[in-house]
Amino acid sequence: MTKHVLILLGLGAVARTAVWLFWGEDRFLVALPSALWQSDCAGMLADIPLALTWEHTRPPLLALRGLLKCGIWPAMHPAVVDLTMVSFADLGATAVIYLTFRRLSVPPRMALVVAGLWSTSLIAWEYYRFAGTHNHLNPALMALIAYATVRRFQNPGLSADLLYGGAGVLLVAGYGPGVLMVYF
Repeated sequence: MTKHVLILLGLGAVARTAVWLFWGEDRFLVALPSALWQSDCAGMLADIPLALTWEHTRPPLLALRGLLKCGIWPAMHPAVVDLTMVSFADLGATAVIYLTFRRLSVPPRMALVVAGLWSTSLIAWEYYRFAGTHNHLNPALMALIAYATVRRFQNPGLSADLLYGGAGVLLVAGYGPGVLMVYF
């Protein structure tokens, strides 16, 4: 990792922590999950393979997110789990955007500024679309597929093909098999 990526990740983490400390309590002071939600969680955790496949239209990453929230539930409120996952996805998207710009020969400072603005806008979106946590996979997955595509065309080879294929698998896992219809 370059020092600019570490700077972006560090500043993004500090900015998100500051926002959480000064404004996040409004988001975290939500009611306890309902008895129905807790009952669903108990059922999901009792039979994890069934929980992952119970609805064929639900993307696998969405099902895994539900299992994670249920598994962590007594120790951490589901809203905190959601916002933590959103923050990690957005930080990852910011770093990958920077790396994509650098692969496209954008000067380092310009790439750093643009990626920093991207990160700031994602912080605002984290709070605006708080209930739509799965939507935050969009920037992360799209940034990853863009980076993998650029890398694959600039430096073809097995590692670039594996990265491109892995990004495609994550895209399908995030959106479901229906995303394959785009290619047709």
